[in-house]
Amino acid sequence: MSLAEADRAAPLLAQPTRRLAGFVVDVGLFVVTLAVGWIVWSVFEARVSRTPGMRITGQRIVDVRTGEVVDGRRMARRQLLGIPLALLLGAVTCGVGWLFSGWLVVSPSRQALWDRVAGTTVVEVL
Repeated sequence: MSLAEADRAAPLLAQPTRRLAGFVVDVGLFVVTLAVGWIVWSVFEARVSRTPGMRITGQRIVDVRTGEVVDGRRMARRQLLGIPLALLLGAVTCGVGWLFSGWLVVSPSRQALWDRVAGTTVVEVL
């Protein structure tokens, strides 16, 4: 095989900048997909004050002081501030921040970090 034939047979390798561009597009699509899923989940949760899992297991999110079902604004605060805050604390502290989320096990009000941010708690629905 001559050198010219070898050149024709070898595939053209992608340039690093084009590979980076493909990676950026992939990450962008991932983030958009995740965001759309999060929004759909949050809208569903805000309408009924419970997640699908809470519905199946008979639980509901309520105001920690009054016990009343919370409105969409409060649910948005719980979802958009509290849960990302818990994730950020977990990442920044190499997992130690997750202890704050696990606080609900020993807390008298059984509030996770996101419940504390929103002033909510989860109760059993009988």
